[in-house]
Amino acid sequence: MLPSLVELHLPTCGLSTLPLSLPLVNLSSLFVIDLSNNGFNSSIPPWLFNISQLVYLDLRSNNLRGRIPNGFVGLNLLQHLHLSLNSFIQGKLSRKNLGSLCNLRVLDLSFNQISGDLAEFTDSLPKCKNYSLESLHLGYNELGGFLPGSLGNLRNLKRLSLMKNPFVGSIPESIGNLSSLQEFYLSENGMKGTIPASLGQLSSLVYLDIKDN
Repeated sequence: MLPSLVELHLPTCGLSTLPLSLPLVNLSSLFVIDLSNNGFNSSIPPWLFNISQLVYLDLRSNNLRGRIPNGFVGLNLLQHLHLSLNSFIQGKLSRKNLGSLCNLRVLDLSFNQISGDLAEFTDSLPKCKNYSLESLHLGYNELGGFLPGSLGNLRNLKRLSLMKNPFVGSIPESIGNLSSLQEFYLSENGMKGTIPASLGQLSSLVYLDIKDN
């Protein structure tokens, strides 16, 4: 069934169940899935990872729970991934789940329970030959430790949101490498130290929020 379907849009439909399997439906031709703002109370289903042509996946504003599945690593063409406002998505970011998705342009995991050190994720991203991440939203999670110097390797970033996480230390000097950065949100963390002089190199920056540190 549905072997030619390329886009599926079902946002804000009051759906309460996201099935763990779809044995009678063929969705392998899908490029776009938008199931945002429904009432799901489940984990991210494994059948999503069989849709190898997926470019856009939006599951924001649901009640999804559990760890970020390693199955994401097989979605090599994924460019937009929105998992924000689920509150119950947990686990750490690493090359084993999202850090090897070289075509990602937008990654939004804000308002969840993502924990651990950001370095394991950012250290793996520049290993892609043509990495194109433009927007990284990780605000309102439980990420900790120091901001890694490898953030400065994400040279295509235009928007970086890291507010409301228990980071420590200071802003790394390498932040000055992000010449395309337009918006930088780092408020309400536990950071200390001086603002690096390299921040003044961000000629494209139009919005900077580092209050309450």
